[in-house]
Amino acid sequence: MENLDWLEWQTVTTPLSFRVIQRGAFPEKITEIDLSRDADLRLTAVGKGMGSFSLEEHINLRPGEAPSYAEETIGQTMTGVLVRLRGVLITSTSNKSKSLQVEETDPLFIHAKVNEAEIFQSELPAVAQVEWIVNFSADRYIFSRCTTREHSASFKRERSGGGVLELDLNKNFDSSLDHFKCECTMSDQKWSLTVGHTMDDIAPQKYKPGFVEFEDLNENRLPSEDTKQTILAALSFTLGRQLVSVGSTSLSKDGGRIGCVVREIYILGERAYKYPCKPPVSLGISTEEWYLDEKRISRMISSVATKMETINIEYPLFLIWLGLTSPLDVQAVHFGAAIESLRDSYCANENELSPLLIPKSVWKTKIRKPLMDTFDEVTSSLDKESIESKNLDILKRKLEDLNKKSSNMQYEKFFDLLSLQVGRVELQALKERNKSAHGHRYKPLDCHRLSMTSGALYSLFNRLLLKITEANDHYIDYSTYGYPIRDIDCPLGGPEGDGKPAFS
Repeated sequence: MENLDWLEWQTVTTPLSFRVIQRGAFPEKITEIDLSRDADLRLTAVGKGMGSFSLEEHINLRPGEAPSYAEETIGQTMTGVLVRLRGVLITSTSNKSKSLQVEETDPLFIHAKVNEAEIFQSELPAVAQVEWIVNFSADRYIFSRCTTREHSASFKRERSGGGVLELDLNKNFDSSLDHFKCECTMSDQKWSLTVGHTMDDIAPQKYKPGFVEFEDLNENRLPSEDTKQTILAALSFTLGRQLVSVGSTSLSKDGGRIGCVVREIYILGERAYKYPCKPPVSLGISTEEWYLDEKRISRMISSVATKMETINIEYPLFLIWLGLTSPLDVQAVHFGAAIESLRDSYCANENELSPLLIPKSVWKTKIRKPLMDTFDEVTSSLDKESIESKNLDILKRKLEDLNKKSSNMQYEKFFDLLSLQVGRVELQALKERNKSAHGHRYKPLDCHRLSMTSGALYSLFNRLLLKITEANDHYIDYSTYGYPIRDIDCPLGGPEGDGKPAFS
């Protein structure tokens, strides 16, 4: 069997080759495909065959053009292993011009981007699944991954000659710096998770690689793909950094690999690998010990993941990761947008948090029409030569906004609904978003203040999400020197620690 280890992590120099047995986005003349990752872990496929690149259903694509849809392409290796490519997007072809006469015997090469590849090696039931992730930092600020469990200082899985994964757990030490265990409960189902980092010889360390192993606690029911991604998002929030899956491996009862999936990774640039972890709460058992509180982590993951089933938290989290990887002068824009998105998602089904000042039915029937009629009557007598008609149209459209609450009014109602006290630090930080969004020019002396303001917005988002999900009753205040831990009902302190409630 081919060496498929690279499908999990490593950059490949000898791609996986397979014969096409069911074509998707690839031309009919393609007979063989090489699948590989490039140096940046992007998934690519190169198709080889004979003839010209001309498919009627692709509207006679020319070199460099791409279809606007994604399809499946299924192939089979020399040993009978099935390979399925999903989300195939042809990005370039051979450099032959469409105007040239191409013979059927001419070689043809197709380069394609692939979103996901799945390798089927066995039909045995899977009892465990390892999700391979990038950006899993070993930063000791999150109290490393040191647990009170007695394990060795290195946690690794090795594949023996028969392809079976063996677990090395020599109990020579009273702590473990490379992994932790927790649980996640969603929809009355519970999964056990082992989370840790990989060894140097498995993955390039520049990507801060790690893994999440899901164990079956539900009578042969491992989490679905959607559930796994939800749990990963909740774990990302808990650890304070974006974890991105690059693939997964399914394991049978004897530990052998029975299938694997590789994915195109979507992470926000090289900066994502460099910034430190900024967890929303203290993850340690105490402030004096570097040990993780696994029960706290389990409770947070379960609370956030469960809430994600009813509230769109994934997009606000994306804006948070975007903010953390952005330059300082625009971080406030993304953090502020994340808070607003979280507010709107939470308030979507709350009638009392309507963005309108008065009910829509009253506004349309009792106020809007008379208002517009009066506007037309008043403007009809104006000197139209001195006023451009388009400006009057713009002014008339602005009248539609009279019934909308200001953003500050919506925030005040939002905070009040959550019974969350906020102070001048939070309110000043929210105003900073508008400055950054409208191209405010910051001076070098502003950088320190701006950094603390960004910390305030990040902390406010964490505090709101913790309150909404009831995941924890404390939070880390990144707006104050030393990053103190505050009660969830206490407002941010700011650099001097003197934040005061705005609404009492």
